Amino acid sequence: MFKGRRLNNTVRYLLITFLSLALPACLLWMAGRQAQAAPPGEVKEIYLGVLANRGVDQAYEDWNPTAEYLTSQLPGYRFTLIPLSLTEMGIKVEQGKIDFLLTNSSSYVEMEMLYGASRILTLEKTHSGVNFTTFGGVIFCRSDRKDIKQFADLAGKSFMGADPGSFGGFQAAWRELLKHGINPYKDFSRLEFSNFPQDSVVYAVRDGKVDAGTVRTEILELMAGEGKIDLKYFRILNPLQTPGFPLAHSTGLYPEWPLAKVRQTPEELARKVAVALLNMPTNSPAARAANIAGWTIPLDYQPVHQCLRELRINPYKDYGKVTLGQALRQHWPIAVTLTAMLVLMAGAIAYVQKTNRTLRQARLEAEYLACTDYLTGLLNRRAFMERLEAEISRTGREGTPVSIILTDIDHFKKVNDSFGHQSGDLVLQVFASCLSRLCRPYDFIGRYGGEEFIICLPCTSGLQAEKIAERMRSAVEEIKIILPENEQTQLIRITSSFGLASLEANHPAKVDDLIQRADGALYRAKAEGRNRTCSAG
Repeated sequence: MFKGRRLNNTVRYLLITFLSLALPACLLWMAGRQAQAAPPGEVKEIYLGVLANRGVDQAYEDWNPTAEYLTSQLPGYRFTLIPLSLTEMGIKVEQGKIDFLLTNSSSYVEMEMLYGASRILTLEKTHSGVNFTTFGGVIFCRSDRKDIKQFADLAGKSFMGADPGSFGGFQAAWRELLKHGINPYKDFSRLEFSNFPQDSVVYAVRDGKVDAGTVRTEILELMAGEGKIDLKYFRILNPLQTPGFPLAHSTGLYPEWPLAKVRQTPEELARKVAVALLNMPTNSPAARAANIAGWTIPLDYQPVHQCLRELRINPYKDYGKVTLGQALRQHWPIAVTLTAMLVLMAGAIAYVQKTNRTLRQARLEAEYLACTDYLTGLLNRRAFMERLEAEISRTGREGTPVSIILTDIDHFKKVNDSFGHQSGDLVLQVFASCLSRLCRPYDFIGRYGGEEFIICLPCTSGLQAEKIAERMRSAVEEIKIILPENEQTQLIRITSSFGLASLEANHPAKVDDLIQRADGALYRAKAEGRNRTCSAG
């Protein structure tokens, strides 16, 4: 009995000893395998949040090839797609859980104003061989509904939208209905929302669950192309015809979905993503999967702001509701206390603040005047040349292309001779504003001298630069400047000529050589009849 107990104690001791040695060794081996499988800092994960307006599966099918394309184009980064609802989009942006977002236009406006998101590109869609960068809403019913032929007939009917926060799937239609005297929240017998995917709205109308509904433009055509519906069974209400827009629509058109970066995403990464997507071929798997022609420079989203202000929904929910007098009457004890504290603090530090403000203002004004053209507010020639030198040095290090555009106003001397130098200055300001508006966030523009302006396009090939220059030339052609003269008005129309030169990757060159080539191209554009774009050989 005694010997058996000693043997058990010996076995127990050996077992404890083995585990105390083997367990740490096993943990160290597992940690080593984990470190070997994923070396730190080798690949950075980048998260792309996408609004799943047609459901999660469809979002993956449409946009995962784009994430894969970016991963292949940007070594050192792996792009992961995250399909999101509208609510999830706001939460992820607020928490900093995504780096880029692709969402509807009103959702972007809200993310911009609340969390500092900034657009870098705008979608360019395609349908029936036509490319376009706008969208809207389509309001429809079944074609056999003899009692619904116009907006007024919707009063007292049931209606369905995709989501209260869906711009194309409800908000654009809401604004259009209000213009025609129909308030969706008061005049329908029943207002429902299907939530995403928007296809559910189409099925609900088709199956008679609601009398009419609205989805964003393109949904009906996509579902018909996928064999899910037959368009002849639907009637479009308030059908509109817009030149250059090939889809059925009942509302005004707004800028397409933007791709935006969140506040914490580095500017350099955003620039690389923008360049990669701008250069994505139209026939690439990513473009075909998303049914898009590609991407373009970010559009102006003020029409979306205006729509949301009229509807008074986020981020303009309380827009214009509370006056300063109302706020003071409601919170006067706090206002009085804060005012007293501010007066006391201001009295203690007034002299120091005044001195620092004077010095700082003088310094800022000196810096501004040193690098800014007084008439147009653009970079002056010296400041532009310094930035161009730095940009060419950077492209030489990183092996990326760079292009410049030299442009001026055709027959500008006639403007001064006919209308005076004051009017000529106004024309220069309007011309400069037009060019600046069409520049991308990372381009920079300066006044080269007189009516001549120069633009630098970083990370841009010659072919892409030609498209940008042509876009600018067409925009200038549309400018109308009205000058008051002796109680009458005088209309001025201008044109401009463009010369561009490019420096491709790994081809060193001097600034003066690049400008001389662009100047030669501009001279050739003038010689060939003006109002055209020429490229240096």
